[in-house]
Formats: sequence, C-alpha cells, structure tokens
Amino acid sequence: MSITRRFIVLCLLAVACGPGKSGDTGDTGGTGSSEGTASDTGTVTAADTGTPTTGAVGSCDMFMSDAEIGPPVRISLRHAGDEPLWIAASGCGGAPAFDIVADGVRFLVHPDSECSPTRCDDFLGQPDCSLGCNDCGVPFAVRLDPGAIVDVNWTGVDPIPMMMTAECAPGTQCQRECLRWTRAAAGDYSVQVAAFRGCTGACACDFPSPGGSCPIYEPLETSDPVVFVVPLTYPETTTVEVVLDP
Repeated sequence: MSITRRFIVLCLLAVACGPGKSGDTGDTGGTGSSEGTASDTGTVTAADTGTPTTGAVGSCDMFMSDAEIGPPVRISLRHAGDEPLWIAASGCGGAPAFDIVADGVRFLVHPDSECSPTRCDDFLGQPDCSLGCNDCGVPFAVRLDPGAIVDVNWTGVDPIPMMMTAECAPGTQCQRECLRWTRAAAGDYSVQVAAFRGCTGACACDFPSPGGSCPIYEPLETSDPVVFVVPLTYPETTTVEVVLDP
C-alpha cells in the first residue's frame, strides 16, 4: 500500500501545549494525510482537497468528517525486561506515547485533543472558534517496571488538515486550520514505541499502580533510547502486543 502523508503542526493534546515528546522517533504528534495538492504552508485549503468524502468541492460539506471511523486498535505494551523503562507521556491522563507509521511517516494518533475546537465539523455554524485547552499538567514521562502491562488505543483516524473559510465559518477566529477526520485506509502500518533505559531526576513512582506503571509529573531527563516496532495490518488487526524487551 502506498499512502501519502503530510506533516502538520498543531497544538494538540496538552503534550503539544506543554512538554514535548522525546526519543529517536521524535514526537508522536503531527502528521495527517491529504489527497489533494498542498498549499505553500503544507495546509490543505478548500481548493486543494481533491474529491471530498461528502459534498462537492467548494461546498461546506467538504469539511465534514467521515460518518464512520475505525475500527479502533488496542495496543498492549508489555514490559518483558529486567529494568525500568520510561516512555514519553501524552495527554492529561499520562498515557504512554506511541506512533502509527505508514510509508515511514507518522500519523497524528491523538486527534481528539485536550484542546478544542480542532475538528472542522465543530467550526461550522459557531459564532466563536477560539481555541481553548484543558488546564492540566501533562506528565514528563510514564515509568514501566518489569512485568508492567499498559493498554493504549489508536482510533483509526487519519486526520486531514484544512483551512476553514469565512464562507463556511464566519465566526470569530474560525478562519484557521482545522482537522477533517477520515477513516484510515486499509493497508500495512507499524506501531512504534520509543522507550528509554536511562533516567536522571524524578525517575521513581510516587504512587506505583498495581500494574507496575505510573505517570511522573516532576522534571526528569531520559537517555539510552530503544525503539520497538510491530507491524499492523489494518483493519484486519485490531489487537497488537508490543513486547518491550531491551
């Protein structure tokens, strides 16, 4: 499968609004895809989108997300090593960060962010589209002790960045970038998790969970990265285990 992807820059999740993700693979934010021609900024505009999912090109229907998204994929991270590992955290809840990769390019795996509105659908008909974000602290990292098992999810969304027009959303601050959610295409992907074997600073769990993992909210520095990669055939596969055995 050949899937074309385009990088986007968004302040999504509190990860993008707060501490960035680190590691060999970079952060887990910001790529979407588009079927059309990019503008000079890399953002898909109303005239660039090619054949939209619904409605005609140039109509406001072109901003509507796909009616069906998914199926979601459950990704189970199992620490099979003998020493603790640290993984970058995402969101207020501090879930371990991961990448979904197609043709060497990362997806935006958490388009339903701590900030809103970001979906193009939510801009339509609104008097004010000013971006607001949850006032929460994002962990610096997630610690996994040997034997820990943590489940995360990929929703199967392939978000396309578009530039909202005044004709479709004349409200305050509505003429800005938004995401049209599309269903990820069938094909071959990979799940990639960047973990770190070294840590200095506040590396211990204040309140370890029974499952052997915890978010860490105090400053720390990680080192000695290792990346774990597991293939994913979508949508046939909806459960993936990533064995973390450095």
